[in-house]
Amino acid sequence: MPSQPSSKSYMHDNFSETMSTRAEKRSKATFATSLAKTINRTGIDEAIHGGYDRWFPGYCAKHYRVHLKNGTVNQEGVPVHNTKVEIQVVSVLRHVWAEVEHDVVYKGKLRASRDDHRILDGLSGAVFLGECFLDQLYQTQVVKITADDKGFESIYALGSFMWNWTASLGHCQVEYPVEVEFLKDLLEILGLNNPKTLWDILSQIDLSTRGGSEWHAFRAAFHPARSSLTMFIMDRILAMPVGSSKLENAPMETLAPADRARHELGVVSSSLIWLDRVYPLSSHLFGALFASDSWDRYLPGIRWLDSRKPQDYWRGNAVLTDEERQRINGLFECFARNKQKPIQLAFALARLGVLKRYAADWLALHRVISPLLIVIKARY
Repeated sequence: MPSQPSSKSYMHDNFSETMSTRAEKRSKATFATSLAKTINRTGIDEAIHGGYDRWFPGYCAKHYRVHLKNGTVNQEGVPVHNTKVEIQVVSVLRHVWAEVEHDVVYKGKLRASRDDHRILDGLSGAVFLGECFLDQLYQTQVVKITADDKGFESIYALGSFMWNWTASLGHCQVEYPVEVEFLKDLLEILGLNNPKTLWDILSQIDLSTRGGSEWHAFRAAFHPARSSLTMFIMDRILAMPVGSSKLENAPMETLAPADRARHELGVVSSSLIWLDRVYPLSSHLFGALFASDSWDRYLPGIRWLDSRKPQDYWRGNAVLTDEERQRINGLFECFARNKQKPIQLAFALARLGVLKRYAADWLALHRVISPLLIVIKARY
């Protein structure tokens, strides 16, 4: 008598057949849907992608639509009126991919094949993944910097921190690295070289661009000298109790006469060199220096700065006379009494030692004083 199949075996075969049938039906449905999508593609979509259904996004960017101010002139010199402009912001990675796609799909002599579109789609996915990783890395660095108790190890770390802060407030001004280095030196001198501490200080600074804001007033007071966000931040920090108290307690009175003259010489020379880098013309610097003072009383001291004697004295190869000490002190007091914002900032930074790298740069000092003497000679 033939043996009957066990119920267990029968159920297994029935289950396998059922799953196979379902898989076949699902496969046919998927194929039909895919085929329908391929067949139904018409016009530009079919012409561009050849019927290939992409897995990843293609070109994608943030789109901003703005209106140009009335009175703006276009390239042809014609004033524009209520003109709308679209600005597309895209990552460098996505931009490169878009250039490649444009060359393959639009500029190619032969029509891009399905394989070409598959490769472009795969590259788009790699770009998308790269953008995700870069964004995550950026966010991680931001959190690490803002939460770190250690000081800024380099000007690049501080510059990145400042960029993130200013960009979050709508400013995208690129700062000169040397100015960021001055800011780092100032923070170290004041004991503020810490992300958390700096963040607390920056939160007290008004960086809005509206009329009457601190930033707006600073730029107006600095004109015609070149101003920057870094200068503005240093100026605001020096005006805070932590900065003003440091300036008030600067050890000037306790210095010996010889050391005091050397200190004053370094402050004057470094201030002049820094100011020459922010004023576009020597005539502007001359006007700011002697805006409320008589220039002729300081002319002997300015000429003396451009001689060989200050260099020899700085190197310890010469001794100053009483008259020379008075000339140095006269120039120092000229800076101390000056009410011009750029002069005040330069003088404060020099007194704290932020500009000490310029103190013995005699070639740079000569490049500052020579044009000043020419301006004086031309005017008087």
